[in-house]
Amino acid sequence: MIEHLHLAHPGLQWHAMGFSLGANSLLKYLGEQPSNPLHSALAVSAPLNLAACSTRIDQDFSRAYRNHLLAELSQYFERKHQHLITKSPAQAEILAATPYSKKFASFWDFDHHIVAPLHGFNSAADYYQRCSGLQFLPNIRTPTHILISRDDPFLSADSLPSAEQLSPAVTLEISEYGGHVGFIGGRDCYYIEALVRELLGF
Repeated sequence: MIEHLHLAHPGLQWHAMGFSLGANSLLKYLGEQPSNPLHSALAVSAPLNLAACSTRIDQDFSRAYRNHLLAELSQYFERKHQHLITKSPAQAEILAATPYSKKFASFWDFDHHIVAPLHGFNSAADYYQRCSGLQFLPNIRTPTHILISRDDPFLSADSLPSAEQLSPAVTLEISEYGGHVGFIGGRDCYYIEALVRELLGF
């Protein structure tokens, strides 16, 4: 998509923002495609170590978020189940082993039974290992700003990259507070909005 937009509008500058899993995917793309056409990127609350983050959300108060998100994902899967099984014989065979009424106990469980097989991974562990953005950070050449909060209920200490894991193009900002994609800067003000204006020169 990014390459298509660049070719269709070659005179424009392109900037990308990603949030949560989208931020992880953006960083993975930047590391895999270091010669991409983007001028800058912003990644907010990226779960850079998917396995560690999937385990973290099973602990303490984070389980409240886990239960809410798994309920939403299960409802979405139920609505899409019939469409998915008629889309292709391969998907029908994969999903036949997991009825839409199944109650998923964790993200490991959901990702193992749904996400991994539907996207060609052997297991949740295989998906997490191959798609975690942490391993792609050293290869990034696009000016990239990563914003992470220490009190994010989805992230673990293992998700915080060390200085050695960052390429010279990457700036890491770790906030003490901000939760997961929160970062409120004051009344009716979100820090992310101010950060975007600063990074893009608005």
